[in-house]
Amino acid sequence: MTNTQNAVAVMALLLLSSCQSAAPPPAPVAELQEQAEVVETPVETIDYLTQGKQQGYEAAVAAQTAVDDHWKDVSAHWDLAIASLGQVPTDSPDYATAQAKIVEYTANRDVAAERYRAYQVKAAAPVPAPQAPRDTGKSSDQSLEEKMALIDGLPGRESTYARLLDQVDAKCTQNRAEIGDIAARSVEVAAQYGHRTNILDMLEGGHIATRNTDFQFDCVEIFSLIVTTMDAQ
Repeated sequence: MTNTQNAVAVMALLLLSSCQSAAPPPAPVAELQEQAEVVETPVETIDYLTQGKQQGYEAAVAAQTAVDDHWKDVSAHWDLAIASLGQVPTDSPDYATAQAKIVEYTANRDVAAERYRAYQVKAAAPVPAPQAPRDTGKSSDQSLEEKMALIDGLPGRESTYARLLDQVDAKCTQNRAEIGDIAARSVEVAAQYGHRTNILDMLEGGHIATRNTDFQFDCVEIFSLIVTTMDAQ
C-alpha cells in the first residue's frame, strides 16, 4: 500500500469515528410512548349563574301546584338555587346578577317556608269534636200553628203580628248578604196573604225563596219565643 493510500484510509477512519460519537443514543420505546400520551386536559368551569337560574325555575314551577307539606320541597329547591348562585366568584361579570337573584330567591324561599310552617301548625291542631245536630224546630211546627190559631182570638193580635214581622225583617236584614232579598219577599207575602199566612209561610218556607236553612230555623225560634211568651201572659 502506498503512502497516499494509507493517508486516505486513515482519514476515512477518522471521519467514521467522529460521526459515530456525535449521534445521540436512541430513546427507549417506553419513554416515547409516555411522551405521546401526555395531553394537557382543559380545566372544566361550572356556570353557577345558569345552574342557579335553572334551579330557581324548577322551584317556581313546583310552587305553582304546592299544597300542605309540598312547601317543604319548594323551600329546599330555592335553597339549592341560592347555594349555586353563591358560588359565582366575586371577580366574575355575573356576580352582580347572581347577588340580585339571591335576594329574589331568598324572598321566595321565605314565603314557601312560612306556608310550610302554617301547614305544620294546622296539622298539629286538635280536630274539633263533632257538634250535635241543630234543633230545626220541625217537631214543634204543629203546636206552634195551634198556638197561633189561639192568638187569632186574642185582643191586639194585629200588633202582635206586627212585632213578629219587625223581628223577622230585622233578622232578614242581618242575614241579607247570605240569603238575598228575603225581607222584601216577606213584605210581598204579607200583602198578598195577610200577616198570619205570612208567618206560617215563613215557617214552612213555601213562599220565601230562602237559600239558607239556618235562617228558617232562626225564624222558627223567634216565633216560638214570642208565642210562648204570649201564652204565659
